[in-house]
Amino acid sequence: MSGVPVRTIANTMALVQVDPHPPPGKPAEIINLVEQRVSIFIAGVLVMVSVYLGDILRLIPVAALYGMFIYLGLIGLRGLDSVNTLLALMTRRKYWGRWEFLTSLPAPQLAVIVLINFTELAILVTFIVLAEFTDAGYIILLTPLVLIFSGLLREFILPKWTWLAPCLAKYDRRCLPMHPKNILKKAEIEVSTEIDKDSSLETSVF
Repeated sequence: MSGVPVRTIANTMALVQVDPHPPPGKPAEIINLVEQRVSIFIAGVLVMVSVYLGDILRLIPVAALYGMFIYLGLIGLRGLDSVNTLLALMTRRKYWGRWEFLTSLPAPQLAVIVLINFTELAILVTFIVLAEFTDAGYIILLTPLVLIFSGLLREFILPKWTWLAPCLAKYDRRCLPMHPKNILKKAEIEVSTEIDKDSSLETSVF
């Protein structure tokens, strides 16, 4: 078994800095990622050492390792858009305020998006389980094809579905980064606002 899930989830969750004062009604956003070269180096050294400790690691029950990775996987589901959408669909619409990006989207289209996402996930999990616990180990080779098909489905097929396309555009809009020009313009506006405040303060004082 690989230690990659442990390193990825643990390091990311431990090193991110979240905005302590988010705007009202909006979830806190990640504003910074702490310097991690030292921590990655230490984690890499520990993984390298674990290669030479195989006899000791074999004493750990496989069930315990599976439980650990299942726990890490379930913890990693928090905050995912598909999971948040599923939770929203299981609640009344007036409680959707905690998921602001969903408030303007219709529930039927969101249900279809969630169904597609979890169907693809179920196919991947089925392939992995069959490859792990049966003699059909070759079936694991189909997982990249499922991922490629998922990308093609989202990029070329679903946008042509007129009933779903507008909802997809709004659903993905929050994932798009702000254009650099918009970022610079926003920074200039903030600076000019601060200058105006300072000048008005000086005028009122003097």
